[in-house]
Amino acid sequence: MLMATLVAGAAAAAPIVLAPFSDAPHGAPPAPWRLVTLPKIARHTNFSIVDRDGARVLQVEANGSYSNLLHRVDADLAAAPTLNWRWRVDVLSAQTDITRKEGDDLPARLCVMFDLPLSRLKPRIGWP
Repeated sequence: MLMATLVAGAAAAAPIVLAPFSDAPHGAPPAPWRLVTLPKIARHTNFSIVDRDGARVLQVEANGSYSNLLHRVDADLAAAPTLNWRWRVDVLSAQTDITRKEGDDLPARLCVMFDLPLSRLKPRIGWP
């Protein structure tokens, strides 16, 4: 279960705050969130807004499935270089071993994609 608001920002700049799931109605995540699946994967992860422990949250259920929930954010990375979020994992897969790269059994994952040429990203993250 992914809990909370995704916030991009820095102390010096006004943060970009995405609408919190706690303000969303029950059911599918609201726009501009969108589900993206892969054509060769038949089972898709279920994303839904539910009440859990007195809070409205995004619940993510995966059972041999895969999907992405995307939200575009246009941000000036020089002014807003920090990303904050929180989540809770209720059940780990018996096969989960985060010390091994093999497999794809992570209970939760946050991916950040940049609409930039790869050559602009390499120096920022220390790639050779």
